Amino acid sequence: GVACAQGEWILFLGSDDHLFHARVLEEVSDHLKKIPAPVQIAYAKVLILDTEGRRVCVLGKPWDKESNRFLQIMLNMPHQGVFHRRRLFEQHGMFDESLRIVADKEILVRGLKEDDPVFYLDIIVSVMQQGGISSDIKNSFIVLREHHYIAKKHAQKLPFWYWFSALAKA
Repeated sequence: GVACAQGEWILFLGSDDHLFHARVLEEVSDHLKKIPAPVQIAYAKVLILDTEGRRVCVLGKPWDKESNRFLQIMLNMPHQGVFHRRRLFEQHGMFDESLRIVADKEILVRGLKEDDPVFYLDIIVSVMQQGGISSDIKNSFIVLREHHYIAKKHAQKLPFWYWFSALAKA
């Protein structure tokens, strides 16, 4: 998909994700046009629904409040709300296909290593339903292992409390 992309910005939606409303891309495009050229990542809010279709929460907060948390666990920057400049992939390569679940985080970490090229849009862009592969308790150890791989690959220090709580939950 990335190789075929023609536009400047790319948004990925999973098979059960959808846009928040019919004109949201038009609304977002007005903002994306104004983002300075060095910025390669912009993100917006994502509405989370439970498996019955009921509203659970909205994820996505300003970067200055979330940058440290993102580097640890990425909860408030779901991939369904992240816009990537096509140039990000040209400069940093494609997704690491050895990662089954958190390849989306790894490409963002790669792009964020040099600076913080992030722009926050206070708009709900997409809707994601709980129950995907990353939230399935059976995959907890895979997710932890992949986060550990990313941390080692990019020389990040993972907090002890995160690993302890994640292992306890798993």
